[in-house]
Amino acid sequence: MKDLKNVFTLPFFISVFLVTSCQSDSVEDVDSKSLAGDYWPTAIGNQWISSFNGNESAMKIISSESVNGQTYYKFNEFVGVGEGIMSTASYSLRKENGEYYIKMDKLHFEQGDIKGEITPYEFLFLKDYLDINKSWTGRFTYKTTYNSSQNPTVDTSVDYTGTILEKGISLAVKGVKYKDVIKFRVVQQTIEVVVEIGEASAYTSYVDYWVSKNIGIIKMATKDSTTELLTYSLK
Repeated sequence: MKDLKNVFTLPFFISVFLVTSCQSDSVEDVDSKSLAGDYWPTAIGNQWISSFNGNESAMKIISSESVNGQTYYKFNEFVGVGEGIMSTASYSLRKENGEYYIKMDKLHFEQGDIKGEITPYEFLFLKDYLDINKSWTGRFTYKTTYNSSQNPTVDTSVDYTGTILEKGISLAVKGVKYKDVIKFRVVQQTIEVVVEIGEASAYTSYVDYWVSKNIGIIKMATKDSTTELLTYSLK
């Protein structure tokens, strides 16, 4: 089980928001949503090609669907996995009044003879209308199961806080200067419990994001890796 920890690395989320079956969100000092922009354009055919650990990843919106009256835009791919790991999952994005939510269907993974699945989730990624130093918080949980008794079931809960660090800045990425950029940080406090024996472990992680108005995510960084936008095409 330990060998598979954190192998699911999202190009834009790098193991920070894995999977949730229940969540709650709150916000500190909410500002006027009339100032909300569009920091992740959603149209079928939109594509972003990024560099991640020396590899290129092409993320494209391929379809949309209505779920409970809300529109979700589905990507062709969203996940970059560790060496030797294969996985299948469907990721979607929805927006509502300056708030951005990511939804993932059930994820199936495989490494050698080990197979398993992670339960589906949806989480709040960004509130673009908040002022600098304002935050949103949430909690989500997920379950990881395996086909081998040597890798027992793990229940995970995550408390996260997103904070706006900068707004309206310019940033050069791969030689291109982007304007009207928001920088924000997401900090996670994660608790993992091995169900069969009740053993628990905890750790904290963070990710910094830069999003440019009418373009999308242009950069993402953890303490160990950086993802940068190479090129994009918007409909």
